[in-house]
Order: sequence, then C-alpha cells, then structure tokens
Amino acid sequence: MGIIEFFDHSITIWLDSNKTNFPLINLFVKYFVGDYLTPVILSLMLYSSWFNLSCQNDRINQQIIVIASIIGVAVGNLITLILNLYIFRPRPFADLELHLLFYQPTDSSFPANPTVVGFALALGLLKWNKIAGFMGMFLAFAWGFSRVYAGVSYTSDVVAGAIIGVLATSFSIVCASKFDYYPKKIIKLARRIYLA
Repeated sequence: MGIIEFFDHSITIWLDSNKTNFPLINLFVKYFVGDYLTPVILSLMLYSSWFNLSCQNDRINQQIIVIASIIGVAVGNLITLILNLYIFRPRPFADLELHLLFYQPTDSSFPANPTVVGFALALGLLKWNKIAGFMGMFLAFAWGFSRVYAGVSYTSDVVAGAIIGVLATSFSIVCASKFDYYPKKIIKLARRIYLA
C-alpha cells in the first residue's frame, strides 16, 4: 500500500468511526454531499455576476470570465473523462466497510468530479468578487469534504479534482482574455436576444 492510499484509508476510516459522535455534521453532509445543491448555488452566483450592473467595460470583462468558467467546467470534465478511461479507482465503500450517508456511485473515484466542477465555478466567482469568491470556495470545499465524509470519495480524489478544476478555469480565463474576440461575439449575440 502506497503512502497516498495509507493516508486516504486512514482519514476515511477515522471519519467513518466518528460519524456517530457528530450528528450535526451528518446533517450538514447529507445536504451538501448531493449532486444538486452546491452546483446550483454556485451556478446561480455565477449567473448573478453575468448581470452585474457595474460599468460597461467591467461588465464585459466579467461576462468573459463567466464564459471562461463554463468552458473551465467543460475542460475539467473532459480531463476527468480522459483520466477515467485509463485510471479506475474503486470508491471507498468498495474497499472499506463504511456507514454510507449517500448512494453508491459506480464511476471511478479518481478524480472527484464534483470538486472539479465546484472549484472551476468558484474560481470564476473569485475573479468577479472576493466575497462571492470566498463563499464559492467554501461551498466547493464543503462539497469535497462531504464526499470524503460520506465515504464516496477519498481525500486525494477531492484534492486532485480541486486542482483540475482550478487549472482548467485558470487556463480558460487566460485564453479568453488573450483571444477575447469569440467571447465578445457570444456576448454581442446574447445582447441581441436580451440575455446580456
């Protein structure tokens, strides 16, 4: 057993053995572990930044960041899909006897796709507004922690997902800033149909 697997197993077993001691955390995790609450909140926060009523140039730059964040999610998911073609890591509940707080996903545990999405969206929020960005990062972190606590992802899967999400959106933001012709065309088209 490698050091990462030892680290992952130790954390997962420790969290699982303490689930009965922390009923409030169990309740918190049951809300945050799912596939819908956190991405919907993050998406709505990013959506509000799209319609930010600041000056025109700032608004266009923010809309470019929103487009780049969406592309970042797509790039992160593509990276995850490619990794899953070559690496299949069983979920913690398949390797260890755990008290599950969530359904049993059947796809690869590595990397944790929810944290790819969470951190990709949260980085876009951070580029728009520090307060919204820190809230987004907290939600993405809470989502990742919930997955580990619930026994459906290992810690290293969540960390890898966070790194992929941040890198994918960072890359997309740099590309969108350097080649802003296409995002500006999308914004112009959206304005014609009253969506920007």
